[in-house]
Amino acid sequence: MKKVVLFLFAILCYNCLFAQFKIQRSLRTKDCIQGYLFVNTYKIGYTIELPWNDNDKDASAIPEGTYNGTIAEDATSGWIIKLYGVPFRSGEELHIGDYPWNSKGSVLLGTGIDMNNCTVSGSADAMIILKANVTFQRIINKDITFEFTTIPACTNCDDNFFFDTRDNKTYKTVKIGAQTWMAENLNYASDGSWCYDGSSSNCNSYGRLYTYAAANTACPTGWHLPSDDEWTTLTTYLGGDDIAGGKLKSTSNWTSPNTGATNISGFTALPGGYRNFNGSFNYIGNNGHWWSSTEIDQNFAWSRLMHCKFNNVLKYDYIYYKSCGLSVRCLMDL
Repeated sequence: MKKVVLFLFAILCYNCLFAQFKIQRSLRTKDCIQGYLFVNTYKIGYTIELPWNDNDKDASAIPEGTYNGTIAEDATSGWIIKLYGVPFRSGEELHIGDYPWNSKGSVLLGTGIDMNNCTVSGSADAMIILKANVTFQRIINKDITFEFTTIPACTNCDDNFFFDTRDNKTYKTVKIGAQTWMAENLNYASDGSWCYDGSSSNCNSYGRLYTYAAANTACPTGWHLPSDDEWTTLTTYLGGDDIAGGKLKSTSNWTSPNTGATNISGFTALPGGYRNFNGSFNYIGNNGHWWSSTEIDQNFAWSRLMHCKFNNVLKYDYIYYKSCGLSVRCLMDL
C-alpha cells in the first residue's frame, strides 16, 4: 500500500515540476487564429488569437515557440496565465474574454468558438475547467512551460471563403451578378445525406448528396437552399439555360468531352452524380444534379442538371423523388 501511495505522489510531483501547456494552432483566417489549449495532454478548450502581424505587440498573435509562464488567480480576469520571454514583447497573457482584438495580442480561452466572427463563448466556464485541472495537478503559482505551435497557412485571406463553424469546413464563394454562391458543393454531414458509394473521398471531391428534406436545412446560418426562381436568376445572368452550363461547369473532374466548359463564372459546378430512391448511386463524373427549395407537390421538387456532353442547364420537374439524393449549392441570404 505504501508503495502505491508513493507511486501516486510521484506522478503528481512529476506534473507539479513538469507541467506542459500547449496551444495547438489549427486554423488561421485573415482576422484571427483558432487553437486548442492542452495541459499535460488534457484538452481544456478553444483558444483564439489575433491574426499574425509580424509580432506587433498589440496587433499580432504570439510567435511559434516555447515560453515560460505562471498560472494564478487574478482579481480582474479570474484565472490567468502570464507568459515570459516572448521575443520583443511583454505582458502577454491567457485569460477570459470574447474578442481577440480586445486582448491586445494576448490569448482568449473558451468552450465554444465562432471563426466567422472571431469570438469565443463560454470563457468563464473554460477557466473553471482550467482551474479544476491545475488544482488537481497542483501547479497553481508554479512555473510552467508554454508551447505555441506553428501558425498555419491562411485559408481565406482574399475574402472569397466561408468558414462553416458546425464542422470546421471552409468553402470558396463567388459573386455572380447580385448573388453570392458557394463555389463548392456542400459537404455537411446530416441525416438524409450520403457520400457517393459511401466513399469519403467522393464527399471531399464532390460534396454530399441530400434528400430534399435534408437539403432544405443543410445550409449554414446566413445561407439557404436556392429557390427555382433564384436558379433562374443565375442562368439568366449568364445568358440563359441554353449556354449557362458551360459558364458554370468546372474545367476538370468531368468526363470528356465536358462540352463548353469554361467556368468563366467561377461557380465550379461539379458532377457529383445522384442517389436514386432505391439506394443506388449513378453518373458521378457525368452529371451534376442540384436541388431547389421549390416544391412541385408532396413527392417532387424542381431541380437543375448539367451534363458532360451538353452546354446547357436543364430544369427538371417530375424526375427526382424527394427521397433521392442530389447535390446542394448554398446561396447567401440577402
